[in-house]
Amino acid sequence: MNATTATTTGTPTLQTVMLNEAVEMVWDLDDRWGIVPPAAHEELRGDLQTLLTVAGGFTVATKTGNTAAIENVGQLVTHQKQLIAALSGVATKHVTDDLVTEEATPVHHWRNLVLVVVIAAAASYRSSTAAIDELVKGAPRLTTCTISERRPFTDVEVLLMRSYVAATYRPGDRSASVYALVDAGMTPGETTKVTLDDIDDIDDLDELDDLEYSSVPYIHAPGNEHVVARYLGLDRFGKRVLGAHNRHAFSGQRRPPMTAQLTYIPRKNLPGSKEATSSAQNVISNLLKHLGLWHADTTASSLTQWRIQSEWKSHGTELALEVSGRHSLPQMCEALKVEPAAVRRTAPGRGDFNVPD
Repeated sequence: MNATTATTTGTPTLQTVMLNEAVEMVWDLDDRWGIVPPAAHEELRGDLQTLLTVAGGFTVATKTGNTAAIENVGQLVTHQKQLIAALSGVATKHVTDDLVTEEATPVHHWRNLVLVVVIAAAASYRSSTAAIDELVKGAPRLTTCTISERRPFTDVEVLLMRSYVAATYRPGDRSASVYALVDAGMTPGETTKVTLDDIDDIDDLDELDDLEYSSVPYIHAPGNEHVVARYLGLDRFGKRVLGAHNRHAFSGQRRPPMTAQLTYIPRKNLPGSKEATSSAQNVISNLLKHLGLWHADTTASSLTQWRIQSEWKSHGTELALEVSGRHSLPQMCEALKVEPAAVRRTAPGRGDFNVPD
């Protein structure tokens, strides 16, 4: 595969980071923040190896002859569109076009995974948020992936969002905590009613080894007119972000009351109100737009959908229903835009809500 771009951009620091080192930095970021969805570890390892293999076959024409084009992250930034094309099988000139789902799906997958590698490399050198934002801005902007009215996010899309949150996190970052709450399975509106008293006591922020589902801390989801109150288990990422938020909240000289809102600061709108819900939705929507994940088939609720689908695929329908907060399987399926029969027919670990057996 020959790329025709003759110059390499990117910061000097990224030009010194070899691509195989950058892949390891993805796993380093996972060690610190738990960014990789548990069910995606094996597939991700294979995909990252594929990325390295294909990148290793690139050459680029220069004044002194052909040379390897993608050996470091600076070169990856320069030639990412060509690499996405090679990985997806879609011509470079068509990567950002309107594509049928069969072509769009791999293009989205590889575009997002390339950006994860770039963000992880930048984070390893403690790059500023502004510098990381410039790298995000340089990623190809794609069109919608499917014809669905609303679909769950994929594991790689969630990985990208988690990577960005981890790489740009600062103490007391309420937007990061809103994201973590929805990532855990809450609807955006529910997050505005969560109080400090709703989160389980999380102290061991450095102990991020894989945990059994039954042993992770929980957070209370307060429910609303559509979903019932319930307890949601926090995975390593949720534990890391919300634990840091909890610790920061009690780090000042004046201890806040346990009834204080965790992320939402009411001014004139009550927690859980339509206006408060809109505020929480905007937090997620702004993240999606910034990362190039805002499309006709995705909304802030696609993140809640992802969590429910993830629990269903890993642990079965009963737990998915519990996490969703819906009163019945038909209600959950109606909210997820899927036929109940599809969920009943498809065993955990096979297919997804959009592609029933």
